[in-house]
Amino acid sequence: MIRIMICDVDGCLTDSQILYLDGGIRGRIFNVRDGQGITQLRHSDVNVWLVSGEQDSHLFDRAEKLGVDQLFGLPDKRKVLREIPAFMQSEIAFMGDDIGDIPLLMIVGVPACPKDAHPDVLNCVLSLRGFVATKGGGKGAVREFCDYIIGENHRESSPELNREFHALKLKLPD
Repeated sequence: MIRIMICDVDGCLTDSQILYLDGGIRGRIFNVRDGQGITQLRHSDVNVWLVSGEQDSHLFDRAEKLGVDQLFGLPDKRKVLREIPAFMQSEIAFMGDDIGDIPLLMIVGVPACPKDAHPDVLNCVLSLRGFVATKGGGKGAVREFCDYIIGENHRESSPELNREFHALKLKLPD
């Protein structure tokens, strides 16, 4: 059962682009469907934490709008785990997209990445039998991951549905 979903901001919630406007104003574009996935995940009693190597004010604005439980501005994402007892690491899902995310991906219960993640991240997630989205960062990958977590948590909390599914599966012809 996943209790906490941690998501890298740049490359997962965005397509990795940072806009620079006149006057030195920086900005990012977020996908509304990803935001809806996060909202649904929170409504299913999963805590949502966002992590970024940056501490831009618009990240705090987005986190507040989504109602996320934590926003960390940390270059070393493993430090996020200092907030979590070691025995809970199997109850954590993390979506990352770049090589700096690999150490955290390797110690959580469900590692994940967008389809356009760095090749080393894709290989890491695949070798750990994690979740690789069919969409890219900022293009719905986070929504896919949220839907996946909700579905998996529902299956784990409803063993009778699993039994019914396997009974039906046995009745189906090959």
